[in-house]
Amino acid sequence: MPRILTAGEQDELDRLISEKKHYELMSFCSILLDDTGSTENLKKGLTTFASYIKKDMSEQDIKKLIDILGNAEAMLLKFESATDRFIETGNGSRLHDMLELSKIYGRVGVMKKIKEYDPTWMSDDEFLSYIKEESLLRSLIGKDNEGFYLDGTVLEEIEKLPGQKKIFHDAIERLEKGGNRNLTKMLLLAKASDDKKAVEKYRKKI
Repeated sequence: MPRILTAGEQDELDRLISEKKHYELMSFCSILLDDTGSTENLKKGLTTFASYIKKDMSEQDIKKLIDILGNAEAMLLKFESATDRFIETGNGSRLHDMLELSKIYGRVGVMKKIKEYDPTWMSDDEFLSYIKEESLLRSLIGKDNEGFYLDGTVLEEIEKLPGQKKIFHDAIERLEKGGNRNLTKMLLLAKASDDKKAVEKYRKKI
């Protein structure tokens, strides 16, 4: 349950709403939590004080707030959550941006979300071609307590395809020709391709 606002706080909320100062409104809601500086806190602030906001705002203004939050998340490369915001508001222009960024950064999960939202923006053939030829080159590796790992969403899509080992091998070859220095990623790809010589090669280099 949100805490009760003081008269002064409610007046300030009302002013920001009436003047349509959407950025300031998000910041103010976050400040009310005494905790600022991240999109999570902006979201928490809006959620906490939603009952004081939504009843006085138009649907269009609420969408603007959600879009602002999506833009903030996109700037932090949180493409998955940003895409969720833009799907919620139906912001086709920003969804197209997310699709292009997801191609650059290898965010296959984002592509799938956008394909589900509107299949006409990326055909099945385009998606399949990207998985085969680009996904392993562009996706980032992650790290947890057990060590480094390849993007699980990318691996799931590759596992559906024939000739998986060749896909991994071709990715290694292209990365090498391109002068890529990410030896950890090379080692992970070599393991996935089950190429023992390549595994030993990159282990020695690391």
